[in-house]
Amino acid sequence: MPDSQPQLPSYCDSFNITPGAWGVNFNFGVSIPMNNGEFSGQSIAQLVMSLEHAKAMAFVCCRQMMLYERHAGGIIPIPDKVLESLGCTRDEWDKFWSGWQGKDKAFGPG
Repeated sequence: MPDSQPQLPSYCDSFNITPGAWGVNFNFGVSIPMNNGEFSGQSIAQLVMSLEHAKAMAFVCCRQMMLYERHAGGIIPIPDKVLESLGCTRDEWDKFWSGWQGKDKAFGPG
């Protein structure tokens, strides 16, 4: 599908993931401020892929975040309000990411 215009980078501040028996649907969006001070979401991209591809992509994303934190010398802070919006507690979050500790040697030199 050649496109005559170059693809420009897009910023997103929201996403929705819908897995199904045949694949995963990723919807990315951006919040648009309304006149009343509220925000309205606008879809900017939709990606559909196999469950296997999505799982491999999740692995690569987690690995890249862990390597970034190791090179930067600190942890990327996530506010409790963001965790609440994800339906996740701080304990669940910390337990997930602590599972990556000590495994970075498998990902190459730091």
